[in-house]
Amino acid sequence: MAIAIWNDEVLAESDDIVYLEGNAYFPRASLRQDLFEESAHRSICPWKGSANYLHVVVNGKRNEDAAWYYPDPSVLARKITDRVAFWQGVEIQDSRRRLSAGTEPEEKTSIRGETDEWHGYLSSSRKHEPRL
Repeated sequence: MAIAIWNDEVLAESDDIVYLEGNAYFPRASLRQDLFEESAHRSICPWKGSANYLHVVVNGKRNEDAAWYYPDPSVLARKITDRVAFWQGVEIQDSRRRLSAGTEPEEKTSIRGETDEWHGYLSSSRKHEPRL
């Protein structure tokens, strides 16, 4: 079971987590919808597509753009369809894995071989193109 926590409040909880580039992607349906607001902020990942953001609001405190999702991910990132990841101090606890804080999606410029589609590629300072 994995949970996302901020300001001592559980934001999401699920056994169905997809890990990609060191981030835990929760099913959108597992989020406590009352704690989230849509953000106007957007970013683009070269291989996943355009990311939308959500603000987290707990007990009157707002964590701007603390969650992101890809409404229409690329074919290579289809595993994160209808899933949300976190950063900005949101703690992820997973009894199956030891996790560190998330990283903003647009900072992810190298492929780390963590998906089946990208298996075999290594992180480096240069961008990799998929072998088709």
